[in-house]
Amino acid sequence: MTLETVTREQIEKRKAEAHQASEQFDFRRNGSLATFWRQATPGTTYWRGVIPMLKLPGQVLPLGEDATELQEGVAIWQFLGDVGRSNIALYLKAKGVRTLMEVDDNYWRFAPPMYGKHGAWARLHKDAMINGTGYSVEKHRWVVPLMDGIICSTDQLANEYAQYHPNVYVCRNSILPEDWAPVTRTESETLRIGYYGSISHLRDYPRVKKALKWAARQPGVEVSMIGMQPPGWTGPTLPWEDSLFLGRLHLGNIDVGIAPLTRNPWADGKSDVKAMEYAMAGALPILEDAPPYYPWTRDLGWDWKADSPESWDAIIKQVVSERDHVKAEAARAKAYVLENRTIDHEIHKWREAIADG
Repeated sequence: MTLETVTREQIEKRKAEAHQASEQFDFRRNGSLATFWRQATPGTTYWRGVIPMLKLPGQVLPLGEDATELQEGVAIWQFLGDVGRSNIALYLKAKGVRTLMEVDDNYWRFAPPMYGKHGAWARLHKDAMINGTGYSVEKHRWVVPLMDGIICSTDQLANEYAQYHPNVYVCRNSILPEDWAPVTRTESETLRIGYYGSISHLRDYPRVKKALKWAARQPGVEVSMIGMQPPGWTGPTLPWEDSLFLGRLHLGNIDVGIAPLTRNPWADGKSDVKAMEYAMAGALPILEDAPPYYPWTRDLGWDWKADSPESWDAIIKQVVSERDHVKAEAARAKAYVLENRTIDHEIHKWREAIADG
């Protein structure tokens, strides 16, 4: 999808498609310790709902008229910011249900514009009603203090939300190793560099534009975009897949995956999912040295990193010149994820969050 093609009608169509794609993750389970009330966002539903609820055990459900009958255990609401869902969450809380909100992004802050365009979340509730999305930073800020607790995906997010709520829990994104079995690697003598992400990642492309155009001109190197097409990009491009599992199959066809990030207080609240996806597909992650990737660049000491357009130029030139080491470095990244970032390592934090209080 290109930025120029986004219209109001297409946004509505995309929302319907995302809801349909999210339905594959719904499941009910008697005796659940928690009910994860998802949004129509297949990616975040999978990472923040399905993986932990499978192990908790819990269930993942869409909001419907039968919410009060289907609720079991603790209620976990995915990033509230509208009137309807917020009111139902507060109704269940008033009935004595322990009620938590899960945030995988910094919804407390208004996302900066991308090429002059703003995202689905409005700054003010009145504007959200005008644009038809119904979601606003204002409504999110109103409902956050009314929850029993906030579950955050990163330490950075937790530090932000801890200013507005006394009960904040960090439950990092984790993987289910078995879900990566269908991703098979194809081998090639060409060094294949990929940039994987939705249209929202177009804001970060300028950081790597020069480096990628240089790499694409080198013999034996291919650069591709997976899920987006930046303005002016004429190289290989694969379309975005609402199906998470179809989308990740493409990652088996790249050797290096890049994750640039334009830093600001909103972007700093993102997580390192992209690094884990690249690693589990057998690709070497090159990451922005920024809070989302600090578990790698600071805690792990991962050297494949950059913090400016100039250092992106340098690191891309390095990986092209040291292509013989890519496979071994990719294996090291995958080993880190398997040894430290599976849901079996993290599920105790979800259990502590729902049991606290």
